[in-house]
Amino acid sequence: SYKLDKSQITDLNGNPLIVSAIVNYQIEHPEEFISKIKGANNYIFNQAESSIKKTVSKYPYESDDGIGLKSENDQIVNEMKSDLQIRLDGTGIKVNDVRLTDMNYAPEIASLMLQKQQAKATLVAKEYLVKGAVEMVEDVKNSNVGKDMNQEQQSKLITNLMSLLISNTAVQPVIPLNNF
Repeated sequence: SYKLDKSQITDLNGNPLIVSAIVNYQIEHPEEFISKIKGANNYIFNQAESSIKKTVSKYPYESDDGIGLKSENDQIVNEMKSDLQIRLDGTGIKVNDVRLTDMNYAPEIASLMLQKQQAKATLVAKEYLVKGAVEMVEDVKNSNVGKDMNQEQQSKLITNLMSLLISNTAVQPVIPLNNF
């Protein structure tokens, strides 16, 4: 096996990533290997590094469709392995596996990308809460309680439910003053 040092590579979206990988290979034909390659470690290293840079630059770090570097799905692993094998054909080397061992955003953008991930998670959570609130309002409107309510009362209930479910703060009890 051969471990590639960390290097900075730009993903499909232009985000700089710090990536390292490990390549597992075997020498199937020693005579080809010896006659075609001088300085074997440098040759394998250079071809592996080039192959990984090529593959990493074709994919985003994260993807909604599941084909992203973060998930390191089979498609990406197979592409790295296949590309490296093509580069090493005729050298007596068989590539068994190529895996990313380390992958992070480069330090200069890491905190910004974390904020982006947090914002995205917050939006997904809010969408989920809004969907739940709308379903609750529909249930109330279709129940016996909701049928007796006028339009203004229903609107007030909807507003209160939405505020309660989507708010980032704890619920505070409110006592209406018009009863005094």
